[in-house]
Amino acid sequence: MLLIRLRFLARRIRNWDPKRLTEFLGYVKKLSRKPSWILVPDMIWSAVVYTAPFEAYAQWDFFMLSGRERRTFMTDAKSAILSNRFNSQEDRKYFDHKLNMLERFDAYLGREWFDVSAHGEGAFEGFVRRHGRVLAKEVMGGGGHGIEVIE
Repeated sequence: MLLIRLRFLARRIRNWDPKRLTEFLGYVKKLSRKPSWILVPDMIWSAVVYTAPFEAYAQWDFFMLSGRERRTFMTDAKSAILSNRFNSQEDRKYFDHKLNMLERFDAYLGREWFDVSAHGEGAFEGFVRRHGRVLAKEVMGGGGHGIEVIE
């Protein structure tokens, strides 16, 4: 586990993007009313220790959370580490791709879902009429991005 975390940290350092830090710092400063000299080290600490990228720090209000609370968040990195550790290569496809997951676990979802690429827009219009209001999600999106309410 330590080796995985060290690799993750090395990758984060190689892909360091100060523009991303600045972008989310401005957002967090407005919400938190804390100065940059407090937020920047905390954002970096959260990225290293809790595997929380700057975007997650901002979206999940990390600036308001204790260390104990921060440890409870399932970041994308933690999810990937756990998926790689506890799932075979064959089974990972169910967790890494929404449509594979929906097909595999359909009986447990408790809701109907629809794949436009498989059934077409005409059938999708019928799906929306039948339900009245649906949430449309991008197949490869995550973190709440690309979600649209369709009525």
